Amino acid sequence: TSANCTIDTTGLVCRSLDAVNYTGTLTNSGFTLNIGDGTAGAGNIALRLGASMTCSNTGGISSIFNFVSTSATVQTVTTNGKNFGNAGFTFNATSNSSWQLADTFTQGNFTTVTLTQGTLDFNGKTCSFGAFSCSSSSVRTVTFGAANITLNITSTNVFTFNSATGLTITANTATITLAGAASNVQCATVDLNGASIVMTGTGTQSIGGSTGNLTCANLTRTVTGKDAMTVHGSLTCTSTLTLNGNSAVNRLFFGSDIIGTARTVSAATIVTQYTDFRDITAAGAANWNLTGQSVDSSGDCGGN
Repeated sequence: TSANCTIDTTGLVCRSLDAVNYTGTLTNSGFTLNIGDGTAGAGNIALRLGASMTCSNTGGISSIFNFVSTSATVQTVTTNGKNFGNAGFTFNATSNSSWQLADTFTQGNFTTVTLTQGTLDFNGKTCSFGAFSCSSSSVRTVTFGAANITLNITSTNVFTFNSATGLTITANTATITLAGAASNVQCATVDLNGASIVMTGTGTQSIGGSTGNLTCANLTRTVTGKDAMTVHGSLTCTSTLTLNGNSAVNRLFFGSDIIGTARTVSAATIVTQYTDFRDITAAGAANWNLTGQSVDSSGDCGGN
């Protein structure tokens, strides 16, 4: 029965926040709310938003929900369809704590979900937000399950694993879609352990860092205009690499990020149309002989 509430100061800490029966408005005006201590929240709930409440964010990306529990008990995060705009969600334990999404997680297109330490279980849920970052060198575990995650930030690295130290990604069948224009996967040498990547943004989307080598199950790059995909390091698809240009005019360029520097791409199967290749060293069990395709379907830009 509380009145409208605003997070409007620094240093705020609670063990858990359960607003399941709240009907007012909770506003974050640009501050960090720390959630968690050494004991799990009542009912093992870290955060539960109410179906009848209103969520507001007047602080943009400066508004942060920072999960810092040190309890080993798995605690749930339930949003009940509520959206805090572009507020960040950071999971940053000082010990191996664990959180699990309990329902669909939809936030703003500039929301960054960050796992610094502990375990984050997406629990097979459908998610849509800006970016996911898991780039510390602390002990951390990502459990995707069969989740469908859409990342929407444009012109930046939106799926980031800059260090493999301390990282565990459990076996999964998740699909991660990079929908923003010129959005990229930035990684060290990382095996997504069954996850698939779908890239649908306009412009140039890329895979890997300066020395990053990515392994995934399937990777699909689909374009509608004259768009591109570049590879940094190496790329391994344990199943299918799909490269879909739109037409003989609106083609997909697929190549190394550096002219004259070959990148190894390995796949079990390759499916391609209207794609031009440059500086790609083909590997794996796939049949890379593309000469049987139509005249306009594939192109050799050299260095392959």
